[in-house]
Amino acid sequence: MKRCVLSIILTIILNVAAIHAQNVLIIWDIADHCTPNLVAALTNTGMTVTLSNTSENDYNGSNPSPSGFDAVIHINGTTHAGQMPLAGQQALVDFVVIDGGAYIHCEWVAYEFGNNLLQALADLILFRRASGSEGTITYTEVSGMEDHPILANVPSSFSFTAGWNVGSVAPFGVNPAVVLMRDHQGNDAVAIREFGNGRIVGFNHAGNYSAYNALCDVNVQQLYIDGILWAISTPEPTATPTATPTDTPEPTATPTDTPEPTATPTDTPEPTATPTDTPEPTATPTDTPAVTPTPAPFPAAGPAGLGILILVISGLLSFSMTRRIKA
Repeated sequence: MKRCVLSIILTIILNVAAIHAQNVLIIWDIADHCTPNLVAALTNTGMTVTLSNTSENDYNGSNPSPSGFDAVIHINGTTHAGQMPLAGQQALVDFVVIDGGAYIHCEWVAYEFGNNLLQALADLILFRRASGSEGTITYTEVSGMEDHPILANVPSSFSFTAGWNVGSVAPFGVNPAVVLMRDHQGNDAVAIREFGNGRIVGFNHAGNYSAYNALCDVNVQQLYIDGILWAISTPEPTATPTATPTDTPEPTATPTDTPEPTATPTDTPEPTATPTDTPEPTATPTDTPAVTPTPAPFPAAGPAGLGILILVISGLLSFSMTRRIKA
């Protein structure tokens, strides 16, 4: 039921996000194998997808520039022997930090980083490498993260074939990465991070590596779709300032609690309200006099007054008859 509700919410987010163009740039390792399948999955949701002019090893930040795109997907499962030029790396950092863009990566970026490559992407690469593995991998949601929008449309646990990073998220000093899913070996598998004005989503699978079909898997594709939607729908920079001022006024909410003691004095007068109840008995006597002036006179004039009235009338009649007889 919860997943059904989340799915509906995510659909609403999708429709709202569709108000502006969802332009996605894929910087690829190979343009064939499962890359076209990922492109089709994104396109089917209404996103506009553009492939870089060259593979990621030759991406220099201008072929094309990430500016004007909402999200960049970086795939390097087959090109890990070399690295992206420094100009391309810096363009991606600026895209996230300054432009507020979404950066989505898979492996082997952690492998390259551990081999002193891609050093400019240190803040964008969410995982650190201990080793690697390949074969069948199972992703399982982390307890407490099941309500996250990125996980709304995938099973709580699912398997596919791939190469993958063995390791955990990087220990960032600020804005730490949050782990949403782990693999069957306990490695951090799906993670997110707020950084600068943008957001980052990382996967520990290696995409097209060794002809594995990770990017052809529908659940993996769904993670990309929902990852993009999450990353571009509500940028954290807007949420952070709003959250901070909200926390600042909360102390003002505390003073509001201070006046509440003034509400307590209001309770103190309530005993005065009790005396108002005490006069109510006095109101009862008020009811008694109310009855006395109105109905009381008539019953009081009843038996005694009526007798007197009859005697007076009788006397008058007797007097009148007496005068007639005499006359």
